[in-house]
Amino acid sequence: ATERVQGALDVLFPGWTTSPNAEDMQPGYLADHAGREHVVVTHPLDRDTGVVLSRRLEVPEAARVIRVTIANYPEGDFLLVARIDGDEVLRQPIGGDEAAWHTVEIDVARFAGSSIDVELENQPNGWAWEAAYWGAIEVE
Repeated sequence: ATERVQGALDVLFPGWTTSPNAEDMQPGYLADHAGREHVVVTHPLDRDTGVVLSRRLEVPEAARVIRVTIANYPEGDFLLVARIDGDEVLRQPIGGDEAAWHTVEIDVARFAGSSIDVELENQPNGWAWEAAYWGAIEVE
């Protein structure tokens, strides 16, 4: 599962790496989810261990946010946790009865012109349909 996820990241989100994924819910590349094409699916390793997408990021001078477009599985949910240089900067539940896309913005304006370590975690929070569907990770 981890190799499939990393292969999809290499194509869709170059520079991002994944921590280990469980086999549940077929992590890796997905052609379509909830109307969005070309998606990366991750699934936490177990009920206590989330899956982390990470990278060292050069923040452009004009950058203001990292914009993450992410969705849940129908009736599933998880926590999206974001860390910059090891500090938690966001903790947001993602989920609902229907699969739905959410756009989450992480403020990086204070890091403009510098390098930061970014971690985006698909953290379990109840162990029911915990997969995350990543549609975009953009710096703007």
